[in-house]
Order: sequence, then structure tokens, then C-alpha cells
Amino acid sequence: MKDKRRENLTIIIVFHWIFALTVFLLLASGYYLSFPRVEADWSMGKTRLIHLIAASIFISSLVFRVYYILIKGNWPNFLVGRKDLKTLVPLIKYYLFITEEPRCLLSRYDVGQKLFYLSWALGAGLQLISGLIMLNPGRFTFFVNLWGDLQTIRTFHFLVFIWFLITVPVHIYLSLTEDPLQVRILLTGKKKIPDK
Repeated sequence: MKDKRRENLTIIIVFHWIFALTVFLLLASGYYLSFPRVEADWSMGKTRLIHLIAASIFISSLVFRVYYILIKGNWPNFLVGRKDLKTLVPLIKYYLFITEEPRCLLSRYDVGQKLFYLSWALGAGLQLISGLIMLNPGRFTFFVNLWGDLQTIRTFHFLVFIWFLITVPVHIYLSLTEDPLQVRILLTGKKKIPDK
């Protein structure tokens, strides 16, 4: 009989690395689409195709991850409540090395992690909508007019891109410095450190 916790951990690790790979591809291809290099021997069509495939995989994985969270009953761990918000200022002080008090965990994740995950989910949804509009503006003229014009949508899409570009390295830094054991688990799937 399989260990349920090991199975759950494997699913979470797979989702994490799908997200990591697709976010990297989306950021790299999105940057190239925004600032193409004329002298590069690479077509915009290939870049757009990579961007669309990565976006499709990312959104599909996000939908399945949310479904998995709901099915497993882990959704309360991701909700930001009033008690969580009260721990935000002490958490910021802790991360800025103003205080040595450890971060307060009211659930599996601290308020910073919850806000990051929430912002990424909202950002992904907004990127999906604005990306679809930019892909075929003729089909979505109502939304183009609602947002003002196509350039406004491009600017908004780019600003959300910048948000991801800033927060992903912050996420990596905090993961490496705050809980190296979790990083080891995500890399190897093993919790125990082997004896030398």
C-alpha cells in the first residue's frame, strides 16, 4: 500500500516544477516578445508558440492545482484572514532583519506566502484575459473598448509581467534562506538527510 503523504508530496512537487518551468518560459518568451532582437536568428512566431504553449500548460496546471487544493481540503491554508493581516507588519520586520522574532504561522503558510500565492493566482487570471485579448483583438473588441485601447491592455499585461519578474526571485530567495529543508524536499522528494 502506497504512503498517502508521499503520494501527495509527489503531486505537489510535480505541480511546483511544472509551474517553475512554465513561469520561466513565460517570462523569457514574454520579454523577447516585448523587446525582440532584430539581429537574433530566432523568429517571433516560434517565440509566440512557446509562449502560448507555456501559458496553456501553466493555466491548466493552475486549474488542476486549485482543484487539488479544494478536493484535499487544504483551501483554508491559503485564505488570508484578519488574524493573518495582524502578523503582516511583524513578518515584514522579520524579513527586513529589524526584529529577530520568528515569523508567525497561523496555518501552513505565513501571511506573506498567502499574499504571494493569491497575487500570483490573480495575476495569472489577468494575464490569461489580457493575453487572449492581445492574441485576437478583433474577436474581443468589447473588452478592448472596455479597457480603453489595445495599448492599455499591453501596458497592463507588461506590468503584471514585471510583478512576476520581481516576486519570483523574492520567492526563491526566501525559500532558500527561510526553510532549506523544504527546498531539499522540492528538489529530491526526500525529507531525511542521508548519513555520510
